[in-house]
Amino acid sequence: LQNQTTVQRLSQLHSFSIESSQCVNQKALATLSTQLLRDLFELKTVLYFHYISDVKLFIPMGINHSNCLSLYQYPLSIDETILSDLSIGSGSNMHPIFNQNQTVYTLFSAIFCTKNYFIMPIRNTHGNVHGLFLAPIYSSNTLITQDSLIPIAMDAVKLPINRIANFEAMQKTNAYNQAVLDNNPVGIIVLDKNLNIVSCNSKALKLFNETHTLIEQKVSQVYNKCPDIQQIEYVAISQVPIAFETTIEYDGMVNSIYLSAQLIESEILCMITDLSAMRKLQLKIQQSNQLSMLGTMSASIAHEIKNSLVGIHSFAQLLPSNWNNESFREKFSSLVMNQLARVTNMTCLLGQLGKPSVTKLQPINLHYHLKQAIELLTGEFNKHRVTVVNTIHNDIIIKRFGRAHV
Repeated sequence: LQNQTTVQRLSQLHSFSIESSQCVNQKALATLSTQLLRDLFELKTVLYFHYISDVKLFIPMGINHSNCLSLYQYPLSIDETILSDLSIGSGSNMHPIFNQNQTVYTLFSAIFCTKNYFIMPIRNTHGNVHGLFLAPIYSSNTLITQDSLIPIAMDAVKLPINRIANFEAMQKTNAYNQAVLDNNPVGIIVLDKNLNIVSCNSKALKLFNETHTLIEQKVSQVYNKCPDIQQIEYVAISQVPIAFETTIEYDGMVNSIYLSAQLIESEILCMITDLSAMRKLQLKIQQSNQLSMLGTMSASIAHEIKNSLVGIHSFAQLLPSNWNNESFREKFSSLVMNQLARVTNMTCLLGQLGKPSVTKLQPINLHYHLKQAIELLTGEFNKHRVTVVNTIHNDIIIKRFGRAHV
């Protein structure tokens, strides 16, 4: 009879192994596990608590007793020291779990009318407790701790719980990685060697103006929006990374992008950086520099205009006394026209500051420009009785930097 009972219980464990392989979440597995332990050891009630590491609490799950519904609002709070000391065995009001949770212990005692509890922790492959079975012990099942099937039952329950815990952890990691990818300002596309898109983030979808996923499609689908992306085929063939700047059309505009691609193991990682914001920033910096240049040049330009006006004013003072001197009148007329042309050129230069320009070298005759300067200031020289002689040879040519509008 005893052997027959053992065979029946082993059969229950076998059935549990089959059914638990079909469970996809902790809730379903907890319900199935508490039912198994309840039937296997003839317990009245079995509770399973799932450990949530983020809040360091055991959350009731899979309670197999109608009177225990109120326990859902009383999660067990257990510190790290208690977690490391948990072991399979009977517990009582002296157990550290209940010493830390007097309210929970009072509730347990009131519901189950017993002070003894059977505590069975579930540990993962790293030895960390992430599940806890708890069952009240009555006088009719005081020998449960000596049952030889306990280690076998706990191993049978631990395997699917660990499997689902690892699966949920992997899902959480994948969700985190996907969130990082989707919030990355760089467009990321992963392709296999056949140039099928394995994954892509939301930025890549935006760059290619796609509202749906590109996964499992050929990268050739986006060639019309960015023809240069065809160079990824070269990476698949030669296994040599590429990186270059090109353009892409999206949002009705042609924008600059920086595209790089390299082969990592058996997949091609393609990264697309949108340079449109950088180009706008560069334009703003250029405009800011031009405004700064305008402020710096304003003092110099004002000085140059003042020099021209001083020269004209000096000759104008001499004009009444030299009106009958035809040579003086011609020189005066030439000087005024030259200085007005000079002021006009400077005002044109101000208008060109907001436009693209290039540096241009222009040869000048030093003798000619010095002669012009002396003639311009002749009135001032005469006023102060200063004589200036131009001894620069007429064949001396120098170069200067000027700005010419393109």
